[in-house]
Amino acid sequence: MKRQNRKFEKFDAFELFSAYTSKYSINIQDKDSLKIFLKEIRKSIEGSQKTPITIHGKRIEMLFAYVAGALGSVKLVKQEDAGNLFTANSEIEMPDYRIILNDNEQILVEVKSFNNQDLHKKFELQKKYFNKLKNYADVMNVKLYISVYFRLFNHWVLLPIEAFNDEDTKYTIDFTQAMARSEMYKIGDCMLATTPDIEIRILTDEENAHQLPSDNSNKVLFLPKKTEIFCNGKMLNTELESQLAFYFMRYSSWRESVHDLIIKNNKVYGVRFVYTSEKHDGQLFANLGWRSSMISEFFKTLTIKDDKVIATESFLNPSEFSVQIPDDYAENYNDLPLWIFIQEPNYEPLKKVKI
Repeated sequence: MKRQNRKFEKFDAFELFSAYTSKYSINIQDKDSLKIFLKEIRKSIEGSQKTPITIHGKRIEMLFAYVAGALGSVKLVKQEDAGNLFTANSEIEMPDYRIILNDNEQILVEVKSFNNQDLHKKFELQKKYFNKLKNYADVMNVKLYISVYFRLFNHWVLLPIEAFNDEDTKYTIDFTQAMARSEMYKIGDCMLATTPDIEIRILTDEENAHQLPSDNSNKVLFLPKKTEIFCNGKMLNTELESQLAFYFMRYSSWRESVHDLIIKNNKVYGVRFVYTSEKHDGQLFANLGWRSSMISEFFKTLTIKDDKVIATESFLNPSEFSVQIPDDYAENYNDLPLWIFIQEPNYEPLKKVKI
């Protein structure tokens, strides 16, 4: 999916200027109107810069659009809460996005973020606010979903209101309930697994392999000539498998376990990095994580630095945030085996398992 880039510097800026001058009955062609407008906009932006919750909220809202677009199961993602709205019902609120799925079903999505490490701490949605969103969805005759990003778990859920607990003036749900009842599969999300380990080797050739120093210089020249990627000891020879393996090394839940030199006959031939995860006894594979979580991790590298938001969005295309897995992958690719788990919603009470 590609981002349709608008000339926001021209059209969005003038639309905002037009709305401002209309609201305060200012002549749009008056020379002083621009000065007044820029002064107020500067004040507003400076206020937002000093309000982390505003910046983080906007980043998460934009992140959802990239997640939905990158997963590959939707035709269109459109920001819904933009532009003017003229309505006979004042108790109405536009949700964040309209999404058209590959089967042409349309859904409306309101995006929220929740920052708490307690699995049983409840996310809350005020009924008064939800009802305004629902009024808009009813007028559009489109089903409304709430997408919550549990940021500290790097986990997305997509929930109809039926998934929430009805509590007086609010709807609530905790992380474990949200995970079980999520319908992220509708937009293409799934959990992936493969056989550990994944290893990348950056190698030089015989001509450029240098001896380890015999003196105290501790310096070795190294000229990379090629890379080799392995999964469970098998070298990957196809472009798709190599792309997937590298993507998993960067953005999955697996972590680097080995980082060392490749030395033969006292010469340095390369360096290798090994990524792995815990594999349970008798199990062929280890969990890589959810695709939506990997996309979010990629997005994080572009928008977060030193734990601070440096951007709320990216101008990369959503398709660049993921590697698509073809339907016939299992029949055509053997060296990087993939297990794909598609979760359906479960509303039954979850049983506690003793570990």
